[in-house]
Amino acid sequence: MGRRKSNRKPPPKKGAGKLDTLFPCPFCNHEDSCEVTMRIKQKVGVVTCKICTESFQTPIHHLSEPIDVYTDWIDECEAANREDAEDDQTQQQYTADNTDQYEEEDYGYQQPAGPTTGTKLQAADDDDDDDDFDFPDANL
Repeated sequence: MGRRKSNRKPPPKKGAGKLDTLFPCPFCNHEDSCEVTMRIKQKVGVVTCKICTESFQTPIHHLSEPIDVYTDWIDECEAANREDAEDDQTQQQYTADNTDQYEEEDYGYQQPAGPTTGTKLQAADDDDDDDDFDFPDANL
């Protein structure tokens, strides 16, 4: 003889927890100040900060979650910061290049030719320089 099967019900499955819709703002650094709104019919995800009123929109699809919209915003912010840093570096390089060009063109600045190897530099005689100049007469 065998045992009867018990009529136990299986334990309830734990559902996936709700995902956050509030995130920290990258501009004002307040916790839980950015709210994500998913507009499924318009296929647009919107992130808006309650404190600094910054906002961001991105296209979404049926599999998109609020975290996806928020990470798209963070990625766009990082890309904009990288572009700004590259523009600043390019501007600094451009300014440095043009400064050298202006020194050579506008002021007649030229690099003095250095001594070649094997030649000796002669000491300049500072006393002789004043003798070449004729001072005007003070009796005019």
